[in-house]
Amino acid sequence: MLAIVAAAGAPSHARPSDTQERRYRDPAGWSLAYPETMSLERSSARLRVTIAEVTVASFAPRPAVVSGRTGETAWIRVDPPLDAHSEFPSDAVAFRIVRRAGGPVPILDAPETRSPLPLATFEPSREYPGTEPRPLEQTVVANGRTYTAQAWIGESASPELRAALDQVVSSLTFPRLRPGTRVGDGFTVLGYERRYPPGSFTRVRAQGQPFYLVHAPGGFYAIGWRWQSLTGGYKSRCRLELDPRRQEFFCTNVRARWTASGACSSSRMACAAAIP
Repeated sequence: MLAIVAAAGAPSHARPSDTQERRYRDPAGWSLAYPETMSLERSSARLRVTIAEVTVASFAPRPAVVSGRTGETAWIRVDPPLDAHSEFPSDAVAFRIVRRAGGPVPILDAPETRSPLPLATFEPSREYPGTEPRPLEQTVVANGRTYTAQAWIGESASPELRAALDQVVSSLTFPRLRPGTRVGDGFTVLGYERRYPPGSFTRVRAQGQPFYLVHAPGGFYAIGWRWQSLTGGYKSRCRLELDPRRQEFFCTNVRARWTASGACSSSRMACAAAIP
């Protein structure tokens, strides 16, 4: 149920108490709740980049992501929420989550967005200039992915619809991270920081590849040795082990050693022999 109880004599902005809610769960793992009186639309397209959006609106919106070709050129366009008449009703509200993938390298040091997400923190968007209403926008970072959250509020939208929109936005949730799972663009979830005390060297696996997670005085870093990337990286023949007394890495099958920072501490020829 989605209902707001008002004190006697106070103006009520609640939806009817018998309004049912539905919950949408996205393939990416996030979910949100919305009243059954609202409509949910989702669309996506893929060229060099992939754009996917999910919109909840107080009217039935047409698909927002449109793609096509003009001669030799392929294009993708993301329209604002529009009804069958290509308009945003003045008495309507809408909420959208947009995910763009395959473009620039993601910003890995952006802080995770806390839940619940308050609509009051959204700011005017630069998208869709010259349109009315202009959307409000918030960047959402969760589980290794970056999303854009947008909200539209028609100038004649009722207080009840505005309250319902706020409820939809605040219902947005992302799954809890669990060690060993893969999230975002190939990130593997490890344990809490307290599991890796300062000065520790912990052998872990990510995407099927082993590496050592090092907790240095300045933070964490990783030492890998068997990785072969899609862009033509190498695959080491070294069977790597840790020498905890000297805090060095060495190969059990090749005469090569490296410092804790990954620099070769033996002859260059020995280190080179570990890389075919």
